[in-house]
Amino acid sequence: MWTVGLFCLLFCSLSAITAQEECVDESAVIASVGITNIRVVQQGQILKYQKINANLGNGYNSNTGIFTAPRAGVYTVYLNGRSQKDKELYMALYLNNNNQRIMTIFTSANNKHGRTNNSATLKLNKGDRLYVKAERDSYLWAEADNTFNSMTIQRVAFS
Repeated sequence: MWTVGLFCLLFCSLSAITAQEECVDESAVIASVGITNIRVVQQGQILKYQKINANLGNGYNSNTGIFTAPRAGVYTVYLNGRSQKDKELYMALYLNNNNQRIMTIFTSANNKHGRTNNSATLKLNKGDRLYVKAERDSYLWAEADNTFNSMTIQRVAFS
C-alpha cells in the first residue's frame, strides 16, 4: 500500500526501503480518521470521527473525539472538510481545554458542496489534547471528505 511506502520513506532507513522490508518505527505517532455518515455537528460540539484508518501510538479516542499526544514531539495536523449541499461548515482545531484555537476550516452555503482544508505544525508535550469543535452548526458530507490526520515529524525531549 502507498501508506506503508510513505511511512517507510518518512520513518525508516534507506536500506529497509531498498530491501522492501516492512518497517515499523515504534516511536511514530499517526492518527488518520474520518466520518462514516452525513451529519450535523451542533455549535460547541466536539466532532467524533468513527472511521479509524490508522492510529499508531493510540493517540485518537473515537469515543471522545480527542487526540492525546502519547509522546512529546513536533506534529503536523491536517483538517479536511466538505459541507452538505447549500449548507455551511465552520470547524476549529483546539489545543487542550483552554480555548486555544489553532486553526479553522470554513465553507459557506454556496449552492454546492463546499470543500475546505487547513494544516498546522505544532510542538506538543506528552498528554496535550487536540480536538475539532463546531464554531457554528456545521453540516458535514460523508466519508473521505471530512478527515483529521496527525503525525509526528520529529520526536524531541522538551526542557
